[in-house]
Amino acid sequence: MHRSGRCYSLSTAADVAAGALHCVKKKRYDDAAALVLIASAFIDFDTRRVVDKSAHAARQALFSKTFDGQPPEKMQDMFLAIEALSPDSPRHGEICQHMEAIGPPSYFSMYMIAYGMKVFIEPEAPHLIEPFDAASAWITSLSEFTNCAASR
Repeated sequence: MHRSGRCYSLSTAADVAAGALHCVKKKRYDDAAALVLIASAFIDFDTRRVVDKSAHAARQALFSKTFDGQPPEKMQDMFLAIEALSPDSPRHGEICQHMEAIGPPSYFSMYMIAYGMKVFIEPEAPHLIEPFDAASAWITSLSEFTNCAASR
């Protein structure tokens, strides 16, 4: 995250990942790593609310598509910055506090739904789990997937 102002949108996981790419291109690897962590939390949350399990492969596809074609040295620098975000690092704790404050995503997970097979086989079927406890799923995504519980 760019501390002097937002360089990304929190609209969707894809928007946050695009912000990470922007940061990589500007050699702001710490910011890119933070955005990858946020995008990952959004994506994990989406896998918890999208019915079609085949759609969950969108997780890898989103990052592959976003960072495709980036120079290996830039990707290596970003991966080093991601590794530095260990759950015991102060920066990880800051990012976790930020994610807790913004709460669960509220966008419609079309990027993931469209990636799955169910949308073609049963287009009229519900695509999101209902009822769905977004607050609980968000806490689970933050604690289990991004290790935010370890930052406390």
